[in-house]
Amino acid sequence: MLQSLSSYSYGGISVRVLVDGMWGFAATSNTDWESVRDAVGRAVSLARSVARLRRRKVTIGKERLARITYDVSQRVRVEDLSNEYLIKYLSELDAHAS
Repeated sequence: MLQSLSSYSYGGISVRVLVDGMWGFAATSNTDWESVRDAVGRAVSLARSVARLRRRKVTIGKERLARITYDVSQRVRVEDLSNEYLIKYLSELDAHAS
């Protein structure tokens, strides 16, 4: 049964690179320059490793770059709900999941 409630948020970055015809991915929850450089290095290293094993290389189409922005408005802000309400709500969800 749910007995406590806490909330937190954090950020980070993900990196996607195309090297020697292969994709490499990496991520970090730290946004300092050293961590970002390390993530880029891991992504490049992964792409190069995979490129040695694959015969067919990935290519990127010639489509134009598009950018889109959207906003999702909240009906009710979680911050405005009481802890008691959230604990009751989550306890009910937990009961239905069991």
